[in-house]
Amino acid sequence: MVTSMRPRGLIVGVWAVTALTFFALILFVFLKVPEAQAQAGGLAQKIFYFHVPAAYALYLCGGVCFIGSAMYLAGPSDAQFMLITVTGDISAADFAQAWHAAIASDAPARALMGMLCQADVMQAGAEGQIVGQASLLAG
Repeated sequence: MVTSMRPRGLIVGVWAVTALTFFALILFVFLKVPEAQAQAGGLAQKIFYFHVPAAYALYLCGGVCFIGSAMYLAGPSDAQFMLITVTGDISAADFAQAWHAAIASDAPARALMGMLCQADVMQAGAEGQIVGQASLLAG
């Protein structure tokens, strides 16, 4: 859950510093770094001064993102509400009975339902109006 926003000026400032640093380093690579020997690629060798660090940064960012995502997914869910809408021949009460029967032997589903504050099923008619409603927590 996001409780506060970062100041917009800070984000713009970080982007500006990053862009200026990026521009300065590219200028440095192409204007100051000497060319390699002709056998090593000469001028074309300079591209490695940019692409290799970019590749390392990509792998580092991907790894950090993977670890952060895994930690988030391994943590408890912050879901508090669930709403299921059904249309057709099944009533909300019949769906709720089938739901309770389906999760009776499913421990993860029961654990999720135990963390919810409200879980309802609503039956909608052909025009989208609410025809019936039942709680999935009672049962």
